[in-house]
This record gives sequence, structure tokens and C-alpha cells, in this order.
Amino acid sequence: MDLIEKLAERARERKMRVAMPEATDERTLRAARKAVDTGVALPLLVGDEKQIRAAAQKIGVPIHDIAIVDPFHHPSLERFHEEYAQLRRKENLTPEQIRDVFKHLAYFSVMMARFGLCDAVTMGAVYTTADVMRAAIKVGGVAEGVKTVSASVLITGLNPKFGETGAMLMADPAVVIDPDAGQLADIAIATADTAIDIFGFEPRIAMLSFSTKGSAKHPLQQKVVDATETVKARRPELLIDGELQSDAALDAAIGRSKAPGSPVCGRPNILIYPDIGSANIGHKLLRVMCGADVFGPILQGLAIPCSDMSRGANAHDVYVNIILTALKARRRTL
Repeated sequence: MDLIEKLAERARERKMRVAMPEATDERTLRAARKAVDTGVALPLLVGDEKQIRAAAQKIGVPIHDIAIVDPFHHPSLERFHEEYAQLRRKENLTPEQIRDVFKHLAYFSVMMARFGLCDAVTMGAVYTTADVMRAAIKVGGVAEGVKTVSASVLITGLNPKFGETGAMLMADPAVVIDPDAGQLADIAIATADTAIDIFGFEPRIAMLSFSTKGSAKHPLQQKVVDATETVKARRPELLIDGELQSDAALDAAIGRSKAPGSPVCGRPNILIYPDIGSANIGHKLLRVMCGADVFGPILQGLAIPCSDMSRGANAHDVYVNIILTALKARRRTL
């Protein structure tokens, strides 16, 4: 049984209600259908019912047994507006401005979760990461004690000698553009918790850089060293090492040469990149050149479980995102 099916099996144990505001998109409809057929979640298609049914009929996807939520005539819409006015009271929004905000269905969907009308929200196939993050933070806010909201991606289909039989988490390719040492430590810890909570991995974290153990000296290298030490101090139980070049991190022989005694070299299942550019480039290269599957970004540190994904996602990617977001929601309700 591969990793995705194992995750699906866990999701079936307790079905979460997952709102899907991009409900006229073909990929969303196909993923929602598969989620119902496989029993991994209870999708809620959010949008104009006529448009959603027309889109489903056009592609031949039956949705007779999938709930549709009308965001324009919903009985709680006025309460949603009032709640948003309170949440954003410093902005002194007019009723008309608030109505305009809720024309973006991401806001409506996250507010549904805030009111307990769903457990999580899956989106990003159509909306940009900025759209997703604004709605998630403005309506849901950040989880208690969290300073840095971040993201990781799940990579599968790699050579089985890497990560967990070819599966690995990488961060942060989507949210924090140029993290300082403290933020980088937050990203590493959040990704470790994602590995534990969603995937059941024992985290082994490689903090990547262009230098290994001081082979170069530069503020960008020192940032990774400082972040690594911060993680060790805050979470001493985590296996982590850095700074490491990618070859030293991934190849045991090179690791023994460049970083003798490292507890991580040759066997990491989490790669933490020093900035968004390297993380984003890295995982997209793996997808395009190596045929790896990339799922996410998995948003970390939000009070309400919300997903993001690449706008290049296919229907299977959306389906996996439903599973990941449902598992995150289940963990939150334990």
C-alpha cells in the first residue's frame, strides 16, 4: 500500500467536511466525486448551484449526492458579515465593502469553518496563494502560539532510498519569502509537526545551504546555522543537522566526508530550504524533470485548516489535498 492510500485509509476513519469554493472547476468536481466514492471526506461544493450543476453536467461528473452550499442566499450570511466586521473593525469597512469581500468564495468558505459549518477548506487550483492566505488569515487567523505561518510540500515518487521510501517533505516554497533565522527555525519545527501529525513520520531534518559545516562563511550560511541551533534548543528531541549542502544531506558517503557524525546525512525525510526561491525552484524541478508527484503546499500554523495547491494541479492533486486537509482538520479536533 502506497503512502497516499495509507493516508486515505486514515481519513476514512473519521470523515471531515471539506468546503471547496472552486466548485465550477473541472479538477475540483472530479476530486470531489472521487472523495465521495472513496469515502475519504464529505465535500461541500460552494457556489452558485446552477453554475456548479451545469459545469458538472458538461464534463459528465455526477454530483447528485454531493452537498452544494449557496453562498449568496445562505441563512448565516448576515452573521458572517457581522463577524467579519468585528474581526476587521480597525479597517472601518462599510457594509458594501464587506459584501464585496464575500463575493470571493474563499472568505465565505473559511467563515463556514469558523462557525463550525465545515471542518476545513481546500482551494488553490484556481485561486493564487495570496488569495488563499488572505482569506485564511483575515477570517481564521493563526493558531495559538504561532509566530510564523508557513508551508511545506509532500514529494512522492522519488527513489525509494530517499526519505520515507521515496516520500519527503520540503519547506517553505510558498509563504515566507526570505525568512530570518527565527522564522527558519519556526518553519523547520512546523514541518516536523506536519510530518508527525499528518504522515506519522519520525522527523529527520536537513537544514540546507550552499555550505556544509562552515565550508563557506556568509550571513546567508550563518542564518541556517543559527536556525538549526534554535530548533535544537526549542525541540531537543528532533533529529536535525545543518548547515548542509544538498549532496551532503542526501548522499550518505558525501555526508560522511563533509559532515562526519551527522545524525541526518544520507537519511533526511525533511529538507528545509533557506528561502522561498530555492524551495520553490527545487520542488518544481523534481516534478518536471524527475516525474515526482508534488502535493500541497500544506499550510502550517493556521487556526483553521486550509489548503493551497499549485494552479497547475490536476484532479488527483486536488483529491490528495482533500485528504491532507481532512487529516489536518481531524488532528485539530482531537
